[in-house]
Amino acid sequence: MKCIIHNEKSIISEHERLKARAIVDRQIERMGKITRNYPKTVVADLYFNAADKNNYIVSAVVNLKGEMVYIKEKGPNVESLLHALFDRMRLTVSKKIHKERKAFLYKRKNQQYESFMDHLAELQELRREEDKTIFNQLLKIILDDVSGYMRRRIKSAEMTTAIRRGKFKIQELLDELYVRIYDKFDQIPAGEQQIRTWLYYLADEILEEKFRELEFEETHFEQLDKLVDAEYRSLEESFTVDAENEIIPLEEIDGYEEMTDMYSAEDLIYGEDENSFLDEITLRINQEEIHALIEKELAKLPVFKRTIMDLYLVNQMTVQEIAGIKQISDTEVEAVIREVNTGLKRKLSFLL
Repeated sequence: MKCIIHNEKSIISEHERLKARAIVDRQIERMGKITRNYPKTVVADLYFNAADKNNYIVSAVVNLKGEMVYIKEKGPNVESLLHALFDRMRLTVSKKIHKERKAFLYKRKNQQYESFMDHLAELQELRREEDKTIFNQLLKIILDDVSGYMRRRIKSAEMTTAIRRGKFKIQELLDELYVRIYDKFDQIPAGEQQIRTWLYYLADEILEEKFRELEFEETHFEQLDKLVDAEYRSLEESFTVDAENEIIPLEEIDGYEEMTDMYSAEDLIYGEDENSFLDEITLRINQEEIHALIEKELAKLPVFKRTIMDLYLVNQMTVQEIAGIKQISDTEVEAVIREVNTGLKRKLSFLL
């Protein structure tokens, strides 16, 4: 993040100007942690003005991709004004970026699903003609989100050592998914929402047949914390998932279009009654710490809860869609999300 200071000479005292510059430099460095993975360089224009003999006005304009953030503070002490202004800036920019990110994920999810629906007639024709090769090739192109879900489940199982690294080749599992969709294509539901649920249900069905994470975790759950902690300690960099759903260093991410997205506090605890708690987290805790804690805690969940949260957070599934995939009630899905939410809030509060 960059900052351009305007009208700095309205601060009469040179000593106060030097102090103001030092504060701005420190605060912009902190802001950089919030905007680090933003798809464009964020620039804050900072304006100093003398309101009268006793008061200053400090204002900031920050241009994001979709919105402009404008913040203003007035008072007699420039140092206090800057701290108050940057506190508000961190909160506001963080929420705006989260809003943009969620909008991008929602749009991408719909685009991938619309792509499947656009080619549904072609798939049905290929199925009638029994052209399995082209049928599977078309599925491979349009089922990015489902294949990404399968990849993440395998990576997660490998992290907890529920399965040996490299035991399952993702392409072999995807090929099996395409074959299963081909074989059961005459069973495809009529409703559009039910089709999406059906596709994920088949992916889950294959994974449950191939390995039993749940049995492993029930047998070795007391060791799971140590296993996941050891796995994280062995990594020298922070990782996320890219557009091809491969694990990559965070430093390689250029923008929303190249990322599946990281877990964040807002994904779970942001709500009408949670503003003060989230604001406190944003102000006091490093964003990388928040991400690392959430990712680690989600990795420790039993497979049933972890896959529900993966569908909810990364694939942006609704409670009703997740219930259909997992063949459980809406109430059970809501209970898992609420339980994980409460546990993460408790963990995050320890950081405070």
